[in-house]
Amino acid sequence: MGFRPLVKIAVIGALVLVAAALFFRGRSVASRSEAESHRAEAFPSEEAAIRSGIPDAFPAPRSAPAVVDRREAPEAAAASSASKRGDPALFGKLVALGQSLELGEVLATNARMADAYVDKLCEEGNKLHEHPALPDGSSRDRDAADFMAPLVDYEKPIDDPPGRLHVADALAERLKSYGADWPAKISDADLEGLDFGWMTALGRFDHWSLFGAGRLREQPVEKFFDLPIPNYSSLQFWSKLRLAAAFRRGDFAQASADVRHLADLIRTQDILISEMISVALYRIDARAREVAVARGGDVAGWPQPDLEQLDRHRRTAFASLYFTFPGVKPETVRKAVACMPSPCPALLEGAGANRAFGAYGGVDNLDLVSDLAREHGCESASLDRARRTKELVASEALDSAAEEIGGRIPKFLSDSR
Repeated sequence: MGFRPLVKIAVIGALVLVAAALFFRGRSVASRSEAESHRAEAFPSEEAAIRSGIPDAFPAPRSAPAVVDRREAPEAAAASSASKRGDPALFGKLVALGQSLELGEVLATNARMADAYVDKLCEEGNKLHEHPALPDGSSRDRDAADFMAPLVDYEKPIDDPPGRLHVADALAERLKSYGADWPAKISDADLEGLDFGWMTALGRFDHWSLFGAGRLREQPVEKFFDLPIPNYSSLQFWSKLRLAAAFRRGDFAQASADVRHLADLIRTQDILISEMISVALYRIDARAREVAVARGGDVAGWPQPDLEQLDRHRRTAFASLYFTFPGVKPETVRKAVACMPSPCPALLEGAGANRAFGAYGGVDNLDLVSDLAREHGCESASLDRARRTKELVASEALDSAAEEIGGRIPKFLSDSR
């Protein structure tokens, strides 16, 4: 164990001991007061004597010549007063201080991991630049937001009414139960009455902005990490159904093009989950092609996705986010971003992270990652929300991390092949 973790443990331990001591001291004082009350009830004459000894003004005024200024600093006076009461507010402040130190150490660990793994990130990024897992959709002239707004489902609490593409619960459960065999198990009954014309119509659009139209645009601007985004599950179901329909129609190439274009549009939303959904849709397309080949189907004109590169893209995109966090050296941030195959999700969510808990890192990278996001043409409305999201206290930031932030970079890059 290094010196910094030992210091952190010692400091947090000391704070907890101090807080506990103050708390129990307060309880002890309260217990003594309770005991004295019982004694007063038993000996009323003693109670009267005690009360007669307390001056009307407390503390008693001193005569001018004898005044000695021994006033405590405000913080010390508050601590002294709180210690006598066992003040839970002070206990909470000490706990919060310990959480702030813990979050600061977690961010410092992440920063060290960023320095240690930035060359590995660049190595993986170079492999993806040489052989991209996903196409580079650089054009943003025709937005699908107005078209998709009434069609797509949204997450709670803006899920009512459901979008026109909402998949009935019974069908959704069947599709889930099919597992990896969905291309063979989707039945004619599952496909009955479905119209895939909307997927073909999407071909005229080249991006889908998250806030261009619909319910999300009406959400408070300070929302970012807790924003109720589109529910992409229904779009995954529709993609499976479209590819299953191709086994009956024989239009494999067109079905694949429809699904991959949907994936490409979702990816232009420039948030991490949309990047992951895009990867998932390409994997769905790959699975359908695999089954078609096994059945002897004609897959001419149906590109074969590279599953190894898709997995590399997924891991690299996840790892990239943590190179933009508070505490990471600016030169490390710049080097990492230059190597990222998809920098916008990392930059936008990194901007949100720096806004939310940048105060706990040694370096606040909000302005840096914002400038880099603008240079890369990332979604401006998302960047604006990220920069204005609410600031978190240490406990909220720690609770929101599903896994210790400091371990994320090595998790996603250590197993890279």
